[in-house]
Amino acid sequence: MKLMMTSYSVFLVFLGVSTLSFAETAPKPLPTAGMKMPQVQSQFGQPAEKLASTGKPPITVWRYADFNVYFEHQTVVHSVRFVPFVRPIEIMIE
Repeated sequence: MKLMMTSYSVFLVFLGVSTLSFAETAPKPLPTAGMKMPQVQSQFGQPAEKLASTGKPPITVWRYADFNVYFEHQTVVHSVRFVPFVRPIEIMIE
């Protein structure tokens, strides 16, 4: 049987740590579509970086430590969480 696992999962299994507890942990909420800039700043704090608006309609990006928020004018259109890349490894179970 061929099983795909991440090296992180293998390490945790080796240590006897359940990887299910990590999957069951709810991620922090992100700004939702329709929120205004002042609401986002009030709930999530000052962004690490504010990129200048570009295009028509103007799109502005606020960068936080673990997510980006995309605004059209003053309104959130999308939020994207950063997911760390973990390279999968193949292991053989016999």
